[in-house]
Amino acid sequence: MCNCERPQISEVNRKYATSSDFCRIFSGELKSLYRLAFLLTTSHAEAEQCMLASFDEALRAHGVHSAWAYSWCKRTVIKQSLQLITGNWTRCDKAPDQWESSREESGASWCFNEITQLGPLERFVFVASVLESICDRECSLLFGCAVSEVAHARMRALEQLSSVQTSNWEQFTENPLSSAVA
Repeated sequence: MCNCERPQISEVNRKYATSSDFCRIFSGELKSLYRLAFLLTTSHAEAEQCMLASFDEALRAHGVHSAWAYSWCKRTVIKQSLQLITGNWTRCDKAPDQWESSREESGASWCFNEITQLGPLERFVFVASVLESICDRECSLLFGCAVSEVAHARMRALEQLSSVQTSNWEQFTENPLSSAVA
């Protein structure tokens, strides 16, 4: 399984991430990585599948520079989510799960539920490009579509989200969106 003990090689001298590093990342960032998986899949069951597959891939990873290990984990969650959704961009038959949160995250809960109402491509593009700050070119490579399609999908997502009652957004934006997702 996962040996989460501190590696014997100094962090400064080690070039590549180890399975222990990935264990620490998944342990320490479990909430934010799960939120990312949930926002992309709109399903708690699929988010769990995505997390397990991502963790499994991380444990088998070689050649990931230690400085980029966390970013690599987020990209892996995005790719695993895509594998669950790909070929089914028009999944209209299934209503998204609701994000259930504690009282402290009531604004985040509302916002997450609004994001899950987006169409799959719009949701993936919004989450990747707006929330995760992935450039359009990289999004186009991840999603297998043209850069212009990424831009159009983001515009559709922003238009749909902007039509939501502004008082809800104003209440939520008292706490930055990036801190709710991170």
